Amino acid sequence: MADLEVDLAQHQATREGKPIDLTARDFLLLSLLVERSGEVVSKIQIAERIGKIDYEKLPMTIKTIDAYMAQLRIRVDGPFEKKLIQSIQGMGYFIRTPGK
Repeated sequence: MADLEVDLAQHQATREGKPIDLTARDFLLLSLLVERSGEVVSKIQIAERIGKIDYEKLPMTIKTIDAYMAQLRIRVDGPFEKKLIQSIQGMGYFIRTPGK
């Protein structure tokens, strides 16, 4: 995807051929976005994927997801001019596909 390569089997990701230092959670989030490329992934879907959803404390869960995604953006997009991880206010996150 653009200059991002994600090896799901090896749990590794690179951009412009350079390895990206990801935590296990970061990799899980990134792989979800890549697997669902072209779709907006809701914060609820993200929470369900990482197994940390408490419907009674949903506002706190949503803020936690935002913090996780901010960390992922720093690691995946931070040092690069082209930003791949995008958000749609009130809907969720997606990864930009080439040419968009």
